[in-house]
Amino acid sequence: MSGELGERAQILLVEDEEALRVSVKDKLELEGFTVEATSNGEEALRRIKSKTHDLAILDVVLPGMSGLEVLKRIRDKEAEGGTGAPHTPVILLTARAHESDKVLGLELGADDYITKPFGVRELVARVRAHIRRERAHRDGDAEPPPPVPPGYKFGDCTVDFSGFKFKKKTKEIRLSALEWKILSVLVRERGRTVTRERFLREIWGWEKLPVTRTVDFHVSRLRSKVDDAKEPRHIITVHGIGYRFEE
Repeated sequence: MSGELGERAQILLVEDEEALRVSVKDKLELEGFTVEATSNGEEALRRIKSKTHDLAILDVVLPGMSGLEVLKRIRDKEAEGGTGAPHTPVILLTARAHESDKVLGLELGADDYITKPFGVRELVARVRAHIRRERAHRDGDAEPPPPVPPGYKFGDCTVDFSGFKFKKKTKEIRLSALEWKILSVLVRERGRTVTRERFLREIWGWEKLPVTRTVDFHVSRLRSKVDDAKEPRHIITVHGIGYRFEE
């Protein structure tokens, strides 16, 4: 572990179910991580404000303040009680029945989600991948992607990749950090199919690829903003493979 990620990575675990919290904390510490664990959102925000963490694992259903409200405050320094930690990777823990929570969590800026019940080994693999990706970007070790046009137009949309501004007709639309990354990859590879596996490796930093619908959720949210969700003209699904961008 230490050989892969250098100094011990700091993880914040927010989970109100005691048995699961203890189990996950013990496993992560055995893998070489330093883990702070808490059972409620208010305490989680206090800890995030007091020190920097490499990653947060956040249960959606918490007593008092929900995990989604915690996520919103982590991402938005303008929100009441916000911390403004836009680059800290966040993995959501969600119940299988709460599909809408997954979508909203991704929209609010979560990097990933894992559905309960889950295998701790899978969670550890995702934690490593997200921390590795974020440290590479932070330290400038990530290989820069090929350039995309700084000002780019397609259909009734205008994209400014340098200023992170997206307009559909005359309305400016806010994209999440991951949506910007997905769109830049699609535009850069326009006309060519980008596989789900490539998205997971290039954007999420995963090497061992689990079965996940993370890419599909994020692309679906992006498509709802930039395209016709019912009859998409630009972000085209290549069934069983991935997605292709058409001008």
